[in-house]
Amino acid sequence: MYLMLATRLDLAYPVGMLAHHAANPSLDHERALCHLVGYLMHTLDYALVYRKPEATYHTPGVLEAYTDADWAGEKHSGRSTSGMAIWKNDSLVAWGSKRQGIVSRSTMESEYIAMFKATNHVLWLLAIEEQLRINEWRPLVYCDNQAAIAVAKGGELSFKTTRFMNIKYHSVRDEHATKRIVIDYVKSEDNLVDIFTKRTTDTILSNHRDCFMESLFTLEDDE
Repeated sequence: MYLMLATRLDLAYPVGMLAHHAANPSLDHERALCHLVGYLMHTLDYALVYRKPEATYHTPGVLEAYTDADWAGEKHSGRSTSGMAIWKNDSLVAWGSKRQGIVSRSTMESEYIAMFKATNHVLWLLAIEEQLRINEWRPLVYCDNQAAIAVAKGGELSFKTTRFMNIKYHSVRDEHATKRIVIDYVKSEDNLVDIFTKRTTDTILSNHRDCFMESLFTLEDDE
């Protein structure tokens, strides 16, 4: 499965990258691991927090997914890394960071593959909601790549333009065309799953992490 519910979300990308070299680590990998342990020691009080929806909620809420990819971010293999995060009622319910199984030929292709992976998980959650008869809204899938969105919506870019891509990824088009999901654009700086696909600055990491997690010490002070 693509989901990484057993891995702390702000560690998903570095843990995944280090795991690829577990069999034959270099000194650089050991230094990165020590740095990661130091970061973890300073953030032991951070955790996911789930709150009961406000009394104003009259529906179960909409599923919202953010998706991103780092094209050819793994230099030695040319592989890209996909990232996704799915919210329900402003609570994070699923997330993942994973190296893609193929070498993408462009940024658009890597982003489209990431969108395909996220959409599959959204549809899985949607199917559960439909069985429980609690779904009332179409899920939203956000992407920061206009070309990938154009392919998914079947507008500016045609199948001929993307004929080199595996046909299975075009199932995203079908889900959008049948109005099971809504695909929308989000600015790169507002794409919260950036930390799942690449190494970022300390500022971006802390800002994005605070959108997912909260300090337990802060929660105690609030109470």
